[in-house]
Amino acid sequence: MILLLRGILGPKTRRAVVLAVIPVLVLLVLLFQYPSPRDFVERHIPDSLSWSSGFRPKDGDAGGPLPLPNDYDPEETESAFCLDRFSPKYLTNLRDTSIQYCSTPYSSSELTCFHSHVSGNENRDTLCIGDGSVLDLGTFALSCQIRQPNENETARGIIPFDRIRQYWYDTGPRYVFDHYVDIRTTADSEPVPAAMANQTDVSPRKFTLLLKREGEANPWHCLMEIWSMAMTFDVLRMARDDAGQPFYRVPEDVPNTQVIILDDRSDGPYWHLWKLFSGREPIRLAKMHEHPDTERLVTGTKQRIIVPLAGAANPFWQNDWEVRDCTQSVLLRVFARRVLRHYNITTPTKKETNPAALRVTFLDRSGAGNRNLRGQQSLLESLKRKFAGIEVTAVDFAAIPFEEQLRMIQRTDVLVGVHGAGLTHTMFLRDGVTAVVEIQPRDMPAAYMGFRNMANMKGIGYFRAHADPISEDPVGGDQVGAGATKLERDMDTGGAAALDGMKDDIYPLEKRESWHTEDFFMKEDSFVEVVGAAINSLYNKNMREHDAT
Repeated sequence: MILLLRGILGPKTRRAVVLAVIPVLVLLVLLFQYPSPRDFVERHIPDSLSWSSGFRPKDGDAGGPLPLPNDYDPEETESAFCLDRFSPKYLTNLRDTSIQYCSTPYSSSELTCFHSHVSGNENRDTLCIGDGSVLDLGTFALSCQIRQPNENETARGIIPFDRIRQYWYDTGPRYVFDHYVDIRTTADSEPVPAAMANQTDVSPRKFTLLLKREGEANPWHCLMEIWSMAMTFDVLRMARDDAGQPFYRVPEDVPNTQVIILDDRSDGPYWHLWKLFSGREPIRLAKMHEHPDTERLVTGTKQRIIVPLAGAANPFWQNDWEVRDCTQSVLLRVFARRVLRHYNITTPTKKETNPAALRVTFLDRSGAGNRNLRGQQSLLESLKRKFAGIEVTAVDFAAIPFEEQLRMIQRTDVLVGVHGAGLTHTMFLRDGVTAVVEIQPRDMPAAYMGFRNMANMKGIGYFRAHADPISEDPVGGDQVGAGATKLERDMDTGGAAALDGMKDDIYPLEKRESWHTEDFFMKEDSFVEVVGAAINSLYNKNMREHDAT
């Protein structure tokens, strides 16, 4: 063939043919050695961005947008401890640790519970939903033969039903099940009236949340409980029932959800927040007869009863006497946004917050009768003389509606207060552009870190100083000295709820340490210095002008 071409083609033509054939042969050799461009890149350019670093397109996505490199994953900046408690991973772990406790075919009801393990011991925190329940003679009946977890379920962190916990103040799933839910086996009796025995489907679905509150006034306790309820609904929205449907749907199921209060405490300032996932006003079980329409609905229709996470199970009550360097929390941000949205409160714009007038809000505890900062008016006047142009407001939040508290906090730049539950409002300060000052009693045995940790997650400044107790003769029998335990510190401000070593997981109430009922004194220069540091931190961020007006 070559001789034939040489006879036909001239010298110049032959050179052109050879030059054209050589690249083709080289290409064929490369294709044989490197079946794909990826093989060539990975063999000869190992430091380049390759598909193995997160850039490989998915099958069928050729030509579509590629994802961000894995280095941009925000979760990589947080520790496993923080992610397990304060990120959406807390919710997904709950969703993925579930069990259907009712043994089939021996049960006509269903009881699904979800367990969390974020405490420092072997205890689990639990939420449950029971299907096929009805109010019967003052209790919510379920036809359920409880089964034990199998080996695989136990390995996943599932606990036996009888190990579900009770918490302080007679709260939590165990207390609700023991006092307000009648779990009957088929051999005992039908869980519903005979007229309803054959009822198999209800449309639309009906939900009843059973709630036993710790209290009605303390903002930390109440908001932790409401937050736990919100996360309970989040988990139920993420999990599927045996029919493959979400246990709870928003907005479809909201109008058909009733919160039933099991305690006899007064409403309190946070009553309407129980409507975050309910289209109905909360009602008390003891006063059900005053609401005939609701009573008829609950007693005449099979329900899905919800037993929520206890307030003391909230992960923000874990290790709050220790420094935790968690720098973000989607759970915190979402809850604060939900509460503000519930009251139609929007974060003010820069124009709405006068940049020349930095606003300091001081939490006045005069109405509480304890832990007052003596001479506070003089201290605040000294602060205003030092920082001309700032606005300083002393307010007793217990004397104004919660909605008004939120509106004031949203316009606050620096929040100042003696250690107490009022500093729970830290969660509603504007992220990244505010600061909080906590004045802790010097005779507290340890520094409380809960508000510090919360501020860190919101990206806001946190400043702490100490005030000295004013010694006076104790009044009444509630004050005790250094022999008291840490428990009352926890219960006052939201300390670690999952206390280790408590018999039967039921927390006894003990006498308060003396700092609970003392008043305190702080030198003027110390007060101005610590609040001034918070003010200057905002000036240093260029959030406000130094110029006096």
